[in-house]
Amino acid sequence: DAASEGDTVLVLPGTYKENIHFKGKNIIVKGEGRETTIIDGDQKGSVVSFQGDETNDAKLIGFTIQNGLSGRGGGINCDGDEFLAGPTLEFLHVKDCQGVGDLDGGGILAGANTIIRNSIFTNNSGRKGGAILTYGNNITIENCKIINNEGREAGGALQLQSKNIVIK
Repeated sequence: DAASEGDTVLVLPGTYKENIHFKGKNIIVKGEGRETTIIDGDQKGSVVSFQGDETNDAKLIGFTIQNGLSGRGGGINCDGDEFLAGPTLEFLHVKDCQGVGDLDGGGILAGANTIIRNSIFTNNSGRKGGAILTYGNNITIENCKIINNEGREAGGALQLQSKNIVIK
């Protein structure tokens, strides 16, 4: 809450049972590494939320994101104002998260301009998009591994409902 636009928040290794919200701020939240720095949502909503006007300058780097449960992005929710929240998500392991709504995405609900790089998605489930549901335009998914995710209706790995998607 105390972070201001442009700040970097460094997080030491450990397991943190909480749900965090960027509150429209373009800040960097950086963990020590996805193997050692864990945010556990304890099935109390999206583990991480970007629901304002965050741009690619809002960054989440170096975490395991686990045990999210939400109707809009079980692990990470980037829906913002008219799906305009577009953070940069790097070196993450999103696992054991569930999307439970009409527009869910088990691992991530990606808004416009979201960049997802060097990340791993395992054992996530959702009605659409077990690992990732894109709902905003101009999405980049680069160098990611998607393993053992489930889409109950469509898209076990990916459900792409966007224009201009780059997958590398």
